[in-house]
Amino acid sequence: MADHLPVPPASILIVAAECKGLAKVGGLADVVHDLTAELRRQGQKVRLLLPGYELISASGEDVLSTNIAFAGETYSVVVETVSLGGFEADLIRCPEFFGRHYESVYVDSAARGGGPFEDDAARFAFFSTAVAHLLIAENRYQGIEVLHCHDWHMGTLLLLARLSQRFEALRQLPILFTIHNLDYQGQRPFCAPTAPRTSSLEGWFPQEFGELSQPHNLSMLRDPVAEGCYNPMRTAIELADYVNTVSPNYAREITLRDDADRSFVGGRGLEGLLSNRDRDGTLVGLLNGIDYEEFDPRRLTPPFSPASPDWQDSKGMHKEKLRRLLASPPMAAAPDISGGLLELRSGKQFAKLPLVVAVTRLAGQKVSLLFEKTDRGCALDSLAALSANFVILGTGEYGSRLHDALEGRSGNILHIGRFDQGLADLVYAAGDYFLMPSDFEPCGISQMIAMRYGTLPIVTPVGGLADTVEDGINGYHVSIRGGRREVARTLVETVATAVANYGEQAARYKAMQLAAMNARFTWDDSAAEYTKLYEKLKRGPCTSPRQSGMKTSQD
Repeated sequence: MADHLPVPPASILIVAAECKGLAKVGGLADVVHDLTAELRRQGQKVRLLLPGYELISASGEDVLSTNIAFAGETYSVVVETVSLGGFEADLIRCPEFFGRHYESVYVDSAARGGGPFEDDAARFAFFSTAVAHLLIAENRYQGIEVLHCHDWHMGTLLLLARLSQRFEALRQLPILFTIHNLDYQGQRPFCAPTAPRTSSLEGWFPQEFGELSQPHNLSMLRDPVAEGCYNPMRTAIELADYVNTVSPNYAREITLRDDADRSFVGGRGLEGLLSNRDRDGTLVGLLNGIDYEEFDPRRLTPPFSPASPDWQDSKGMHKEKLRRLLASPPMAAAPDISGGLLELRSGKQFAKLPLVVAVTRLAGQKVSLLFEKTDRGCALDSLAALSANFVILGTGEYGSRLHDALEGRSGNILHIGRFDQGLADLVYAAGDYFLMPSDFEPCGISQMIAMRYGTLPIVTPVGGLADTVEDGINGYHVSIRGGRREVARTLVETVATAVANYGEQAARYKAMQLAAMNARFTWDDSAAEYTKLYEKLKRGPCTSPRQSGMKTSQD
């Protein structure tokens, strides 16, 4: 199918693995959607390009088809454009990589008998190859002035754009690379002679591997720990013109070395490279925002806002709605619920107890501190001794551990092992406090959403949590001085202080709620900052390390 359809010109091409409304796993999807929407609202000519996962139910119009050479084979792809409430997104459909035996956005390769990132690294390397091909071969993607790539999934696109002779026409295309989470870097072997051809960089690009693996190239592609591995995250950081992260504080943290003794997560082995970026002014921290129309307590039943004189009463009704839901027979008998809550049968008594909630992916990064040892066993056990109720909504690698820890207990901690957006909205609105004990948090939007609903965040002041939550003003900071056990102890102490303030300092608690509800972290300002970066890139010339001769290797 030839691309003869008239399409509006675009000067910015955003490429990513996720987008809210189509394929969402984490905060990346929210950022990609909301940033694109706001850029369009501000008049930017933006096009969004994503993998066409089979799980995406939206249907649109096929606008072109083409063939992509990858891993010694030729694959047919179709580009479909779909409407996404205010703007359109293009999907690259190829069932061999985004359908058939792949039923999710990301793949657990270990469960399939493979190595770390074995499936996903190949899938996104194919996607990167397809994007590079579209940029040089299809009219629909002509006139792009800036390529904006998100996270390690797009690292191979930078590799091709900067180092591959096949895509030499892209050498001078300015590229912005956004780091959402440095903990995931997508490492795969350079060579894997006995493994399937899609298991290594050489397998993906057999005809170009000799060129790509020249010593001066390898110094920019090699994983800092495993020398025999290609690291897409490192590659993108090396080869992009500008690199940004999703909060100013996270941009500072990743220039520092990890320090296990003080429970600090920094550059994950890439801190030297990122420090160089920081020194030359090409590492920028831009805070994410949230959609204040989407997360608006005035849209609830009953509605409330800080401008309403009776907003506390209305917010309390959502706490009662949650109590009734959790006390209902279907919820009580649900197999994915463990633990219990105090005074659940009495609305009056339940309302008197502070409700601490969490809506989270139960990953180690997010919740492992709850299982750290304290004087009472672990932090979770110590929280169980407080005069408060805790509701944790979410799934993830720590889900079964949390379920097992609470199974059969009738205390004050309830775990709901599912993700349900309607229930999540109710939990945000019903809570008095929102718990985020993250080891690191590049930005985080949960604390912003919680504040919007007058639910005060209790956070470890890392990454974007430090940029958005002011201790004693619109939330609470957990001290992160000392080792991990000390942080767990202060976590419990901070929650205990908040619980005491709920009953003993009502005026202060209300003032903090008002400050939280009136705080604003909008995409208007963030999108304007991204636009400034785009304009810098458009003015050129290309400033990537390879083009400028900058020495960045940290080998």
